[in-house]
Amino acid sequence: MTFTKPARLLATFLLSVAAASAGATTLTYNFIGSPTSSSTYQSSTTEFCPSWMGGAWVGHCTTTNYNYAPTATGSISFIVDASRYTNHGKSLPGYTQSSNWDPSNPWLSSLSTVTGPILNRTFASNGGFHPGLQAGPEFLTIFDISDIHEEIAYDNAGRIAYQRTTTSATEVHLYGDVQIDFVDGVELPTAFGTLLPTSSLVQYFDDTSTWFTYDAAGIQDYSWSQLVEITNLGIESAGATRSDDPINIPEPGSLALVAVALLGLGARRKIRN
Repeated sequence: MTFTKPARLLATFLLSVAAASAGATTLTYNFIGSPTSSSTYQSSTTEFCPSWMGGAWVGHCTTTNYNYAPTATGSISFIVDASRYTNHGKSLPGYTQSSNWDPSNPWLSSLSTVTGPILNRTFASNGGFHPGLQAGPEFLTIFDISDIHEEIAYDNAGRIAYQRTTTSATEVHLYGDVQIDFVDGVELPTAFGTLLPTSSLVQYFDDTSTWFTYDAAGIQDYSWSQLVEITNLGIESAGATRSDDPINIPEPGSLALVAVALLGLGARRKIRN
């Protein structure tokens, strides 16, 4: 059998789609926070403190300020790629756990949105800078450190003069009925039943700055300040959905249009010949 070039193109295109359609199974976990939950603002400052005798600097003093606000709302969602997830707790049936610092193995992504008097933030991760998941029949803990950003400045002697680190993270601590099943050969949570009131969603932001000083002998000292913003939401609802659909695959209508176009090219070429 002889194929025209457009027909060969069509066959190649459909084969590539078929290959792509063997994409990995994903599990999406969606959690909605209770509207009666809260957010907190905590700022801490550590600085050099004068001694009682005056004149000398001894030790460090820390001052912490707290602020609390009710009625924060928010939601957190996680997507787990079952083909990349590795169950390091498989020696215990019905228990699964994994975490890593390997961005080249993006088995978890997340989206966290909070609205409240203190926090109004959206954290998104498209690969899981540092993801973790632990689950058993009565609990689920899942977190995603979506970003750690560091700034460093040096003095004329090449010593660290200033360092700033910001960390963004989202966490879920669910207690209640958790169903664990095999998905693409690994155990993962697939459904949730009754939830206990102690279940919570957490959005966390930490911004820490440190200033370094050096005496004549080169001995280092420091002072620092820290801003921590936390939202802790009770879980109002939780759900897990499974998808075997491939990623970035054209919808059926688009496939049909491409197929018709390629076949039309073949028919036109046949008429011209």
